[in-house]
Amino acid sequence: MNILKEIKTAGQSLWLDSLSREMLASGALAGLKKNFGVSGVTSNPTIFETAMTKSRAYAGDMRRLAEKGEPAQAIFETLAMEDIRQAADLFSDIYAATGGADGFVSMEVTPSLAYDMAQTVREGERLFAALARKNVMIKVPATAEGVRAGNALLKKGVNVNYTLIFSPERYADVVQAYVDALTWRVENRLPVDALASVASFFVSRIDTATDMELETLLDAEDSFNTEELYDLALAARGRAGIANSLVAYKIYSLVFSSKEFRALREKGAMKQRILWASTGVKNPAYKDTLYADALLLPDSVNTLPEAALKAFIDHGTPDRTPLMARFAGADTYFAELALVGVDFPAILRELEKEGVEKFSRSTDAILAYIEGIKSPAR
Repeated sequence: MNILKEIKTAGQSLWLDSLSREMLASGALAGLKKNFGVSGVTSNPTIFETAMTKSRAYAGDMRRLAEKGEPAQAIFETLAMEDIRQAADLFSDIYAATGGADGFVSMEVTPSLAYDMAQTVREGERLFAALARKNVMIKVPATAEGVRAGNALLKKGVNVNYTLIFSPERYADVVQAYVDALTWRVENRLPVDALASVASFFVSRIDTATDMELETLLDAEDSFNTEELYDLALAARGRAGIANSLVAYKIYSLVFSSKEFRALREKGAMKQRILWASTGVKNPAYKDTLYADALLLPDSVNTLPEAALKAFIDHGTPDRTPLMARFAGADTYFAELALVGVDFPAILRELEKEGVEKFSRSTDAILAYIEGIKSPAR
């Protein structure tokens, strides 16, 4: 468990990228908090799809609510919010001990609203009020519309977890939206000391998509006119996710050490912590702690699936290379990626679109499952 000491020294928080009624009822989540340093939880529609459709723990309440005539969307929200509240209560002591800097649990707005700013704001505000917990964050997909919606929610005093961030450019927009919201609140004599936000920057999905593009180029006979370019493409696999994260972290470091933000800190504002999402390693050819090792960075959050969390605590080997050297290496990597013919910005745009679609499909699957409970086949 020595790595827990290193994590604490760095100021990184470990959050669990999973939530279910079974984990709450069995004490499994409490055990992860006690024994593995977990200090928060993230949820999303895919996590709830797995929890609600693969377990019998929800069936009785689903039937009870269905018999009352509740629509499927209301049933889903009722059950999801019960889980979120219980998890928030479990981590409320950490929230209190850290002065509101940690101990959060996140619930996502309906993904189909990702391109509708006004509706996202209305739903985010409604969910935050209904959950009635200070240590809850509302997850908002960071589309262009979502960035503006998150800004509006922050101005209203709603804690926001910006999610589905893939590009450093979009991340910069998210950071600016947070700083602008804090500035607006200060100018309007509203408190900023209890407002919290994280920016969820995705990692492993980027390697999956970039590796696929690189493999296509490597398999084609006419992709490279020199052996050097072929070797560059070969060596580029499995590196895009971490390099991309380092570019974002450089932005984080600059913004939250700036004179502008120091003035907000004097008013009680907290940093918007950068959160590493999708850090479970999907390619079995890569070390199972690849992303956790590379992204043990000061003041960040890493949200991991249970298996990835336990692997990291058991045999993680954090990268201790000086940050400036790693930032330079990331810049070099992307210059080489462009040289071999990979359109990385296009990959990131597609990943954002696919991310919204995936979460929307999960929401649809949950609602269809509940409808099946309401109207069982005869």
